[in-house]
Amino acid sequence: MKLEKVSIFGLLMLAFTSLLMATSVFFPYINGKAMFVKVIITIVSLIFFYLLCAHSTFRANISNKLQVLKKNKVFSSTTIYMGIFLISTLLAVNKLLSFWGEPERGEGFVGVFFFFFFFVFSVLLFNRKNWIWFFRLNLFAGLIMFIKAVVELVNNPGIRATAFIGNADFLALYFVFIVFSSFLIFFDSKKENNNNFSGWMLFSSISFLASIVGLFLTQTRGALLGALTGVFITFIYFAIKGKDKFIYKNITFKKASIVFIIASIAFVILFIGTRHNPFWQKIPIFGRLAQISLNDNSTGSRLYATKIGLTSINPLTNGAQKFLFGWGWENYNIAWNKNYDPKSYMFERTSLDRAHNKLVDVLVMNGLLGLLAYLSLWIFSIRAVWKMSFSAETISILFFSIAFFVQNLFVFDQISTYIPFFCLLAFIVFKTQESNEK
Repeated sequence: MKLEKVSIFGLLMLAFTSLLMATSVFFPYINGKAMFVKVIITIVSLIFFYLLCAHSTFRANISNKLQVLKKNKVFSSTTIYMGIFLISTLLAVNKLLSFWGEPERGEGFVGVFFFFFFFVFSVLLFNRKNWIWFFRLNLFAGLIMFIKAVVELVNNPGIRATAFIGNADFLALYFVFIVFSSFLIFFDSKKENNNNFSGWMLFSSISFLASIVGLFLTQTRGALLGALTGVFITFIYFAIKGKDKFIYKNITFKKASIVFIIASIAFVILFIGTRHNPFWQKIPIFGRLAQISLNDNSTGSRLYATKIGLTSINPLTNGAQKFLFGWGWENYNIAWNKNYDPKSYMFERTSLDRAHNKLVDVLVMNGLLGLLAYLSLWIFSIRAVWKMSFSAETISILFFSIAFFVQNLFVFDQISTYIPFFCLLAFIVFKTQESNEK
């Protein structure tokens, strides 16, 4: 159906969301992206529901897919989380703000729900070819983002790159997403071309290298820790799952992984023991990692934000409703102000609207039930990936899942990271369904 292809094309165009800027508005890095996502998803929704009503074949196909998806725990847990998200919005302290969000973030229930629709539509409409093209388009977008970051640093040496995203932390996670996309495209192309080198393998290799450099240009500690943790867990996966897989001659993934794990632990011990050495200050990101301490303003601010967040959902002081369903999305600053700890002024002298920790954000704004639902979608995702057959795609998904989760322990989701997040969940659902069909 032509209209179905139009819908798929619209979803594919969301790969370029992070490149958009609207310089004529108050929040140029947010508002243009938010409007683009809403316009695309609205068009796709209208076409989708028209096809449901007008074409019995399409309706039957979607109905069959939904019957199967009901049994998919990643799909179900994501849907349940959004349901609790809605309840916490209806019970929010400032319901209007929670529902519509604020221009600076472009979120609220409505904003996040558009990304959830991207998740649902991509699960229902994308086949393998569509997914491959989505990741290919992300490589193009990532390369443009990298060029912008380089130009930015050439014109302003010494700053942390922000490119079209406007924030180094979110840009760093975006580059990790491009690393993930590069892996997928490289090995897909390798498989399609029977191990012969191809243009897509070359392009994905360039994108991979550019993204690694881009990650260092952002000097973002959370993203680096996330990426390194993702690599470390991936090698543990190799050691467990790859014992019968050979890298070279008689060297198995298991043997190589054990060596890497031991070397990594030794490096971490060495780094911690020598982190004040001037040598580390000369290496981007590592210099900032070496500065982490309880007296560091960034670390101290996050610890107090966590403390204030936990106080705000204490049922003895703020009631059972806040404990179970939170204060409502975009209402974190209300919880912060009411439960403010004056000692946090030593580290942070402004009111916060986020805890700079995704788990604390969800706990405060969606409550304990929201946090359990959010954690469940990650648990089921990692479990689904772990159960998949040993392959380059599985390894890539595992790496990015761990990297994304760890990164968000130091920051929070933003409009430029919601597409990677829901893309990851949707692709895991797709891979799970694909594995079940074989």
